[in-house]
Amino acid sequence: MKKRFLAVMMAAAMVFSLAACGGDDAGDSGKKETKPAETKGTEAATNSGSEESGGGTIKLGVLFPYTGSAAAVAEDAQKGIEFAIDEINSRGGIASMGGAKIELIYGDTQSNEEAAASEAERLISHEGVSALLGCYQSTVTLSVQNICEKYHVPLAITCSTGDALTEGAHPYSVTIHEQNMDTTKSHAQFISDMNAKEAGAIKTAAILRQNDDWGQALGDGWKEELAALDVEIVVDEVFAMDVTDLTTVVTKLVDKKPDVVLNACYFQSMSLLTQTMAGVGYEPKAMLCSSSGETDNDFIPTVGNNADGFFTVSGWGEDVLASMPDKEWIGEEYKERNNGEHYTAESAAGWAAAMVICESLEAAGKDEPEAINTAMRALEIPEDSWWNIYPYPISFNQETGKNENAIPVMGQFQDTKIKLIYPESIAVEGTELVFPGYELSPVYKNN
Repeated sequence: MKKRFLAVMMAAAMVFSLAACGGDDAGDSGKKETKPAETKGTEAATNSGSEESGGGTIKLGVLFPYTGSAAAVAEDAQKGIEFAIDEINSRGGIASMGGAKIELIYGDTQSNEEAAASEAERLISHEGVSALLGCYQSTVTLSVQNICEKYHVPLAITCSTGDALTEGAHPYSVTIHEQNMDTTKSHAQFISDMNAKEAGAIKTAAILRQNDDWGQALGDGWKEELAALDVEIVVDEVFAMDVTDLTTVVTKLVDKKPDVVLNACYFQSMSLLTQTMAGVGYEPKAMLCSSSGETDNDFIPTVGNNADGFFTVSGWGEDVLASMPDKEWIGEEYKERNNGEHYTAESAAGWAAAMVICESLEAAGKDEPEAINTAMRALEIPEDSWWNIYPYPISFNQETGKNENAIPVMGQFQDTKIKLIYPESIAVEGTELVFPGYELSPVYKNN
């Protein structure tokens, strides 16, 4: 019997006209869960903009770095977005608009602020999109956020966690999942709890981060939190996204022996760091990652069991679906669509952002950007909404656009799988926190 994730249920489910509520439970535990019934009379059309709907076409813009080192993240987010849009289109489109179907139009940010702003202008002015989704790197997203505010077009921020995105008034954008400030606070609470379990367990720390705004923001947050915990920083390293050798960094870790390593690494550097550490037999008491490179679909195939014991913080992990039996069909269909690939945090963010836009369109009843934005900021999506795969409700601060319900959780790699494990109250029954993390590592076992 699985525990209810976070053990918090809304008093009643809100009913939306996007689709009928709740699916029937499978007859036996080995059977795939049934997804919620489709709206009466819908056609099983999955092509965006299908003329069968009779309600016309709604254009949405999708902006991600489709070229460069961050392209893998863009691909995962896009898969989540397209899954959501195909699901809505197959259920009959936007009912309040006569069954209008949604068409996605893409733009490449090139991981560049100017290029992203230019693409946002193109999608708005020339393609006529009604809303935007994107853009991964927070400074890039900030440039697009400014364009959206200029043209009064709503933006559902996807995979970007920079705190600046919700600092001050941002009337045309919303964030759905956790941000940097939430990540560093979650790491700090974990360290505090480790010290409570074993006095003096964490006295020193290392900070490793990418040379970009995301890494800088996390580094600043960690320094502030560690100072408050009286934990000494003995290694502080910054490196490029395309780094090819981390031997010097790992040598410093071996020399200084920090109790905990906090890192903000993309796939290439995270894989390189993991393999270099394993190569010299180095392991800290806890390796705290930041939901980036270690969640990439290629990470475990690349490093195998060398990541066992690592922790990753995120607003979402696939175990969430295991604790939501009525939504397990979402994970199963995602795997069917993507050759057996599992949902990632980026895919989940894409799915959720697209569904937020669809809910906003349904509530607005028109594809006029101002109306969509007004509806979006008024949304109140309960935790048990048929599509909400986050472990919390979704609603937005009217000034900043932040979803203040977002709560990052922590998973641990156990035999190459991420098990959501912290706070311990969220763990699926039978899953236990291995404390400290190094008890799982193959180096520890070999010794």
